[in-house]
Amino acid sequence: GTPISAALSNLYLYGCDMAMQAFVAERGGYYRRYSDDILLILPPEAAEHGQHLVESLLARDRLKISADKTQITTFGAENGDVDQVAAQYLGFSFFKHGVGIRPQSLSRQHRKLVGAIKRTKRRDAVAGSESPVSTRKLRRRFSPVGIRNFSRYARVAALAFDNGMTIRRQVLRLELRADRLIRTLKVESAKSIGKNGSLASDSED
Repeated sequence: GTPISAALSNLYLYGCDMAMQAFVAERGGYYRRYSDDILLILPPEAAEHGQHLVESLLARDRLKISADKTQITTFGAENGDVDQVAAQYLGFSFFKHGVGIRPQSLSRQHRKLVGAIKRTKRRDAVAGSESPVSTRKLRRRFSPVGIRNFSRYARVAALAFDNGMTIRRQVLRLELRADRLIRTLKVESAKSIGKNGSLASDSED
């Protein structure tokens, strides 16, 4: 979790990386590791050997693969058009038809959106403001206007994957949901102020 964790992991696993790179090169495969996330792509006949090799190399360095986070996917004609079959790596799902953001990442972002809306409602209620709630911070955090937020990250990722339409559709749905919730919050706040104002006028009369 420290800023130098990635550098330390690269130093510690240098021997493992070199051995795996040589192994996949001989078989026309592909090996990548980012910190503790490992991606291994091999012809089907070499897959089992590759898995055992990476496990033994890590064991040599007193490490082990997390079994519950290990995913084995076979891509090929035998999969037909089953879109549910996907490999996952660094927050992305690699389907037969293209690349998408992992559903878990989208769900987590949606929970953050709902939580932020609720907190804004509570703060507005406590403050007792006489003007509609400000949604500027929510817009910056959950809409494309933000400089550094999930929407911008997803759109940059889509460009990196040849303008991937799957990612664009995913983030657009999330943005539309955020827009509806923020608009609703604004309307409810305005209505509450109008109602309270009317009650105050009646009591004064």
